[in-house]
Amino acid sequence: MKNLVLYLCDPDTVYLKRLNSFILRQEYSPFVVRTYTGLSEMTESEDRPVWLMVSSVLCNCLSDFIQVIEFRDDRKFCGVIFLDEGNLLERTDIEEVFSGKAAVAVIDKYQSAAHIYQCLLDFCGREGDLLIRPGASRKAETKLVGVYSPDHKRLQNTFAIEKARHTNRDRPRLYITFEESIQDQTQPVGLSPVILALREYFDKRMSGKEIEKSTDARGDHFQKFEMVDIVKSYVNHEELLDILPPASCPYDLSEIQDEEWYFWLLELMEHGGYFLIIVNFGNGIPPLCLMDLCEKIYIPQVDGDKNTGEKLKNMLEFMGKNGISQKVEPVLLEGVQYGLL
Repeated sequence: MKNLVLYLCDPDTVYLKRLNSFILRQEYSPFVVRTYTGLSEMTESEDRPVWLMVSSVLCNCLSDFIQVIEFRDDRKFCGVIFLDEGNLLERTDIEEVFSGKAAVAVIDKYQSAAHIYQCLLDFCGREGDLLIRPGASRKAETKLVGVYSPDHKRLQNTFAIEKARHTNRDRPRLYITFEESIQDQTQPVGLSPVILALREYFDKRMSGKEIEKSTDARGDHFQKFEMVDIVKSYVNHEELLDILPPASCPYDLSEIQDEEWYFWLLELMEHGGYFLIIVNFGNGIPPLCLMDLCEKIYIPQVDGDKNTGEKLKNMLEFMGKNGISQKVEPVLLEGVQYGLL
C-alpha cells in the first residue's frame, strides 16, 4: 500500500529520472513519488505524510530553504533527506535549524540508487512509518510458518492446529488463526480484542501521538505495549503452546490492513520470545507480504481428490510469478481421517 508521499527535488533531470524510476520499481514501495527540479515547484496540498529528498545545491541557505518549503498545515513534511554534494553545514547545525520542524538526514548523493533507497527506508522506519521490507524475517530469531489450502478449509484448520501442537513441543510456540468464525463476543480471549488494541495503536501512530517506548535486553528500541504484550493477554495455553483463538466476527479481520498485519507479525517474531509462530491464513490467498515473512507455507491436500491438483497448480503458478513458490510444501493427507471423503 502506497501511503507515503515522497518529493524528489533535484535540478539534475537525468539523476532525478533514474532515482525515481528505481524507487517505483521496488516491491512493496510505500511511496507515491513526485519529482521537481526546483523548490518553488512544490505547491501541492497533501493529506498524507510527506518526505522530502532534496539536492544540497538547492539549500545553500537553510533559513531561506525552510521558508521556501513552507511548513504549513495542509502539507506536513515529516522528514527531509539532503542529498549532499559537498556544500552543506555540519550535521549538528542542520539538526539545530530543523529542531521541532522535521526529522533530518544527510547522505552522499553520488552512490547507488539501491543504497539511497535503503537509507530512505531506514530513515522513514526510524521515524515510525510502517514499511514492508522483503527478507526482513531472515533477521528474526523466531521462525514463522503458514498453512493454507485452496481446496479444503476444514482440513486446513485441523492440520494447522495439529501442526502447532506437535511441532517442537519442547519449545515455546504461538498459534494464530485468521479463519472466519462467529463466536461468543463476550469471551475474554481471541483475535478480536487484539484487533481492537492494534487498531487503536496504529491510529495513534498514524496521527503522530506519542507512544511509550522501551528497550529490550538486546538494546533494541521497540513499542512497549501492545504489539507483543497484548497477545499474551488473550491466548489460551497448552503447555508451551499459546493459542490465539479466531476473531469472534469475520468483519473484525478487515479492520487491519495487510502492512499492519505484517508489522505486527514481524514484531512478534523479533520480540515475542517464541521459537515458532504458526499462522493459519484462513480464507482467500494470503497477502504476498505475509507469505514473504514465512519460512515455509504448508498446503495440506486430500489424497484421492482429483480437483486438488488443478487448484494447487494455479496457486503455485501465482506464487511462482511472485517469487515465493520455493517456500511451498504440499502435505498429502488421508481425507477419510478428516471426514472429507
